[in-house]
Amino acid sequence: MPELWNTIWNWKDKHPRTFTGDFEVYDAESINPDEAQVKIYIAVKA
Repeated sequence: MPELWNTIWNWKDKHPRTFTGDFEVYDAESINPDEAQVKIYIAVKA
């Protein structure tokens, strides 16, 4: 997951972030660590 957050940090140049509510959701899709799917929500300026 660190690689994804690195991508998000670089992505901010095109989409200004507000840093007010970034979070990850670990639900039923993330039970199996080999095939986990984690949802990441990033707060951006509208």
